[in-house]
Amino acid sequence: MDPFGKAVRGRTRAIDVVLLAAVPVALVAVFALPRPIRQSFALSYAEPTLVDAYLSNFVHLSLEHFLTNVLVYLVLAPTAYLCYLLADEADRFRVAFVVFLAVLPFVLSALNVIILRPLVGYGFSGVNMAFLGLLPLALVDYAGVQFDSNFTIDHALTLFFAGSILIAVLIVPSRVPGIVAVGIATLGLAIYGYEVVRATSVSRLCDAHTETPPGYGELAVAGLLLFGLTPFVTFPPVSTDASTVLNYYTHFLGFCFGFVVPFVTYRITDAVG
Repeated sequence: MDPFGKAVRGRTRAIDVVLLAAVPVALVAVFALPRPIRQSFALSYAEPTLVDAYLSNFVHLSLEHFLTNVLVYLVLAPTAYLCYLLADEADRFRVAFVVFLAVLPFVLSALNVIILRPLVGYGFSGVNMAFLGLLPLALVDYAGVQFDSNFTIDHALTLFFAGSILIAVLIVPSRVPGIVAVGIATLGLAIYGYEVVRATSVSRLCDAHTETPPGYGELAVAGLLLFGLTPFVTFPPVSTDASTVLNYYTHFLGFCFGFVVPFVTYRITDAVG
């Protein structure tokens, strides 16, 4: 097996780097526009336009919102890409990337508009959450190639449900103690861990890890940590401001889209193939 760095360099295409870098460049370019122009691209749910339905997903009005979304993208998207790359499934990431950037913004905007609330929406968070939803599938593909072929997308489904439980608990009213969120999330991850152990041999996993060069196991651990910790950043405590409701709604829609659409696609292609 090639060293981690050599394997990444040997498989990475220049176009992949360009595409991955294009997103933060676009976000920076939009944020550099005068505030009135950025505000004009925000999506009015009462009076939506097709242009705003797309561009609003790249608009940020505050520096904190902008930096958070850029940083979240910079850790989620490259991690998912590396997992798919080293699983010899880079095309899966490329297709998902194009769909997330070309189609998902319209989907998120449309699902917000049908709520028929007199609000304005903007921000890249929903698209970012799609990359979080994609991460379980990327991790399972990666683990199946690098560590144990018994890993299947069913394991990704279990991890997705664990993440959904965590998100659901994080966005309930703040009177619920944070320890409850951690406890339920831990239970979900424990179930996931049990499924992994049941389908694989722990000793085989350990042997596979010790036999792989440095970097391979660390990527898997980093991916799992990102999946478990990112919701605490993207789903902060609920505010009493009603405008935040749709924000969480959009985040969760993006998360579900990022997992469900590729998951169903893989199921169909596997069945046909």
